[in-house]
Amino acid sequence: MTPYAKIIAHTLPALAVFLVLGLLGCGKPSNAGNNPPKRVIVDSDGRHVEIPVDVRRVVCIGPGALRYAVYADGVKKIAGVEFGEGLDNPAKCFSYAYRSIFSKLPIIGRNGTPNEEAIVVLSPDVIITTNSPESANAMQLKTGIPAVTIPIPESAFDDDARSALRIVGEVLGTQDRCLRLWEYIKSLEADLKSRTSFGDSYARPNAYIGGVSFRGAHGLEGTQSQYPPFEAVGANNLADSIGIQGAFDVDIEQIIKWDPQYIFLEINNIALIEGLLEKRPEILEALSAVREDRVYSNVAFRFSATNTEMAIANAYYVGKVLYPEKFSDIDIEKKTDEITKEFLGIPLYSHLKKSGCEFKKINLKKFLK
Repeated sequence: MTPYAKIIAHTLPALAVFLVLGLLGCGKPSNAGNNPPKRVIVDSDGRHVEIPVDVRRVVCIGPGALRYAVYADGVKKIAGVEFGEGLDNPAKCFSYAYRSIFSKLPIIGRNGTPNEEAIVVLSPDVIITTNSPESANAMQLKTGIPAVTIPIPESAFDDDARSALRIVGEVLGTQDRCLRLWEYIKSLEADLKSRTSFGDSYARPNAYIGGVSFRGAHGLEGTQSQYPPFEAVGANNLADSIGIQGAFDVDIEQIIKWDPQYIFLEINNIALIEGLLEKRPEILEALSAVREDRVYSNVAFRFSATNTEMAIANAYYVGKVLYPEKFSDIDIEKKTDEITKEFLGIPLYSHLKKSGCEFKKINLKKFLK
């Protein structure tokens, strides 16, 4: 055998082994980038949704969905927003605080109606939605992107708020942040309750909230039963006696008949309220709260469902008005800054005040003739 033949004879078996190993998988292309590790979470509707272990980009569809992503410290992961989330609207503190960021992001829907094509282009890891499970299933089917539902909390302190925080925190990987925020929320609830705990014989002051926004702006007649700031401090909400749940319009004549001890007006709609009262000063003449300077502002918080941080800040202001001796240590501007910083990462009161959304006494006597 020649030297060359010996070399070939010794080389061929090794080459064969190399080729076999290659065919068995040593040279198999990796799909790790295309198929990242998955995990399963259970959403608010009991759906088991498979999502990536590492969620880096999300979009939010439906009222309140983006709010909870902001609460969960997820601003940097937002890939696109619904129309209106980047507007200069102080009644939506969660988007107002980050309007310079959200105004530059692509639009992926409007008022809970998704634009599936726009969502697919952005290729987020997860869709967070407050829509129905049927809507979530449809979005998931049309886009191929997992859709996770969260509840829409109506109260600042209810279980839906805790559930929304828990689920969004689990999606974004910010569970510790969300747990700390929930503990902070419960500490505020306990503080408000301890300040306003009186004996059964105590006659709680009655109050009326006007100018409440729901499906658009409303004037003096726009009110709300189970109004969260009143509930938090045990105020006697006159609107509760009507028997209608949530926000609604009440007849002006009914307000006059009630003659509330205290009137609170959502400051965001004050121009609409004053427009009516200027034409009908007899309304004011019939209300002792107007004659005796017991009319105060609240800051609207019902845009895209309940903005928890402002609902709680309102509760502290209502408490200061109704029970001044119990809230004498509270500086409402500093307290609002504390609350908004904890929820949103930014103290907002000075910005809200510049836009006209502030806590103050409202002078309606100027319209009396």
